[in-house]
Amino acid sequence: MNLNIAVALYTFNRIDDVKINLEIIRDIWEKSGLFKKIYIVHSFNGKNNWYPQKYLEDKLIRIPNRGHFWGAADLIESGINFFNETNHSADYIVTLAADTWLLNPDYIHKIIKQMKSENKYVASSTWGNPFETDPIRMGMSTDFFIVNQKWSQKYNLFPLNYDEFYKKYFEVLMFQKKVVYLERIFSLRFFQSVQKYYGKKYADHTLTRKKDELLYRIKEREPVHNYFKDRVYRPQAPFQTKIKRFFNTDFRQYRNMYWPTIELLTHHDPVTKQKHLQNHNYPQMKYTKKFVEAKNLNYFNNPKDLIYNS
Repeated sequence: MNLNIAVALYTFNRIDDVKINLEIIRDIWEKSGLFKKIYIVHSFNGKNNWYPQKYLEDKLIRIPNRGHFWGAADLIESGINFFNETNHSADYIVTLAADTWLLNPDYIHKIIKQMKSENKYVASSTWGNPFETDPIRMGMSTDFFIVNQKWSQKYNLFPLNYDEFYKKYFEVLMFQKKVVYLERIFSLRFFQSVQKYYGKKYADHTLTRKKDELLYRIKEREPVHNYFKDRVYRPQAPFQTKIKRFFNTDFRQYRNMYWPTIELLTHHDPVTKQKHLQNHNYPQMKYTKKFVEAKNLNYFNNPKDLIYNS
């Protein structure tokens, strides 16, 4: 199964991350022979001098930066909208944050193959933890997801309308000390698309189950968060240990950054990311080689006037 796929990359200030991501796609993904064509759109909302010209992407989109969640929503939507507005021939769109490196194109191919054969239209991970795994309640990953382009357009998965939700419910959510996470908005819009897909055939309480038929859960990347300080989730840990962690007064939710079985690296810390990248096949290209061989990583994602935002 050779398909045309599109990749929507997005970033604000992770300049070196996105260049290496481009090299991974152009070198490892394209040379795998698994895809007929890969068209890359890179959405960017940092300063022009941070990223003055295209590198390996087909299309560079520059947009204003409206802040963290607003900016991320704008970046994701600008990439998706480009493919919708140009009637692009891509069968599936793979969306990746700049620092989300996937070195295993076979895994992407496997997901898309199953999506196609099982009539699933969105692939994403639950943005949860070992105790909370429902994608609607916890949200769906926005740093790595795949959508069937035609389905998402027909059933209005985008725009995410983050602003609309935020303005409408701001006072209630702030009163409850809740953050309006983009991942939760993404899962909400997916559920609304499922409603449109099924029409009035099913009641809403039934749709909460039917949505699972249309969603490919990227379970190899779950749980995205855990309660171990070294950020390594241990599924084999005794249940009592997990419960103690959960109810510990000092407990904190930590995000897992490394998924070696699927060769997914999402670290914010360049030193750890470099160490783990060296354990995999990586592109023998300019920015990747510089990163792998660097003795000092102070340069990474750090133009002179860029305030590093982890």
